[in-house]
Amino acid sequence: MLRVVAFVAGVVLIFGASIGRKAVAQSDFTLAGEWILSFSPINGQLTSKFGNTLGFADRDITFNQDSSLFTAIVDREDLGPSVKPLGDWRVSGDNFSATFELWCPDPASVCGTVTLRGSFVNNTKINGTATVFFEQDDPTTPTGLDTWTMQFTGRQVAGG
Repeated sequence: MLRVVAFVAGVVLIFGASIGRKAVAQSDFTLAGEWILSFSPINGQLTSKFGNTLGFADRDITFNQDSSLFTAIVDREDLGPSVKPLGDWRVSGDNFSATFELWCPDPASVCGTVTLRGSFVNNTKINGTATVFFEQDDPTTPTGLDTWTMQFTGRQVAGG
């Protein structure tokens, strides 16, 4: 009788462990694909301390995954077909981060970066905050740069 109980317990443990692994695999999140992110001000702050802004237009971002290389491209059709700022991203559980170089009119200079930090609501919806670090000195911030934070929501484009 003890052997039967031990056998049944072993089968339950093995079966339960295999179901648990499948459940984890099914809940993995990824940004891979095309997303539309909508940005909005926090506490009515429409610009940075020094008046820098990105505006609050929606952004079309394509996140790519090639093996262990995670890249992204922002489609800035409002600035022209050749303006496509680059970025990279990562996901940890249901959280993610992505960083992008800001587009500058002078291609020889970098005028800042945008960092997104957020979480998945589900496989096709995200939300979080974006922080912009403009390359303008501000000794009152920990980074020493003019900094501006906003919030965003995003949805994955169908088929994207």
